[in-house]
Amino acid sequence: MWTRWKDNSGWVTCGWLRFAGRLRESDRVPVPHHQEIEAYCWYLETERALSQKTVSSVRWSIAKFFKDTQKRPLKQLPCVDIEGFLARLGDQGWTRWGIYFLSQRLQGFLRYAETQDWTKRGLAASFQRPRLYQHEQLPQGPSWSDVQRLLASTETHRKSDIRDRAIVLLLAVYGLRVGEVLRLRLEDVDWERRTLTITQTKQRRQTRISPLIPSLADAISRYIREVRRPAPCSELFLRLNAPYRPIAYGGLYRIVAHRMRGLGVTTRRCGPHSLHHYSASRSMPKLTWK
Repeated sequence: MWTRWKDNSGWVTCGWLRFAGRLRESDRVPVPHHQEIEAYCWYLETERALSQKTVSSVRWSIAKFFKDTQKRPLKQLPCVDIEGFLARLGDQGWTRWGIYFLSQRLQGFLRYAETQDWTKRGLAASFQRPRLYQHEQLPQGPSWSDVQRLLASTETHRKSDIRDRAIVLLLAVYGLRVGEVLRLRLEDVDWERRTLTITQTKQRRQTRISPLIPSLADAISRYIREVRRPAPCSELFLRLNAPYRPIAYGGLYRIVAHRMRGLGVTTRRCGPHSLHHYSASRSMPKLTWK
């Protein structure tokens, strides 16, 4: 039986049971056309070589459309349903940029559906995506003083602060994307050469080698030495509570957003992506590719 707890002990218990394969999740009503959605996601992951995070985001976007519209066979799906769905997103406060990307993912699915003869021809081209304007999405990160305060908040002996200091440095100083931080492994840190190997987030996963600056080297070394628990996985950043698994995307977002809000940092975007946009990475030495 699935039960929700408000206190931390309940979530830890559920995490242990799920890790041991003994937690029985509640049965969920499948999303309409979930088989077609999964087939498309399989195509994106295997044929297009997109990352799992990108595929998960595409899956969520398409599922949201089918959950929020009238259930009907794909062959009978009209353009008015798509246009009505996009209009409702605007009424709910979605930005033009957010609606654009969701409609882009939906359009990709419909194009693929046409090749599989799931939908009628021309449906993917029958609706327009929102218009985007030049400079509409300029980087919206925190100021230098806010980044300094964020780093200063991690200068304690608490386990969470020791771990999070390395994460904030990677996001704000190195300008890493969330997926790049989450994919870092212990062997990616070369202590002898003082370098860090970073696996790119985008689909053709290249790697780049970056110099390991002293502040980051000290932060990672202290985290490994004092906080990181032994675990069968080699990902660098793990959860602080058992079972000691790699941090998920949502967990990393909560880490950064909680710290920024706690310090009263005012920015249009509050989370790890806002630190990725922070321009301090421009002062880093030129990176080498391999």
